[in-house]
Amino acid sequence: MGRDRSPAVKTGEIPTVLAVMVDGLPETDRFAAEMILSGATEFRRDHQLTAAIGAAQGKTPEQIDDFFRFAATL
Repeated sequence: MGRDRSPAVKTGEIPTVLAVMVDGLPETDRFAAEMILSGATEFRRDHQLTAAIGAAQGKTPEQIDDFFRFAATL
């Protein structure tokens, strides 16, 4: 049932680098991550997925903070 809803919220494709990270998550977490990444119009620094994506990319919390500060200037 859950996967049937994905086209309804999807605003774009998940970039390959993030899709690989999602594929590495436990099965119970994958659907939620896919829905957030493919349907979100806003990304929050305090969301648990932000930390997971940053860690998967080898980023420190400070680098993630810098990224969000930069993004806020766009």
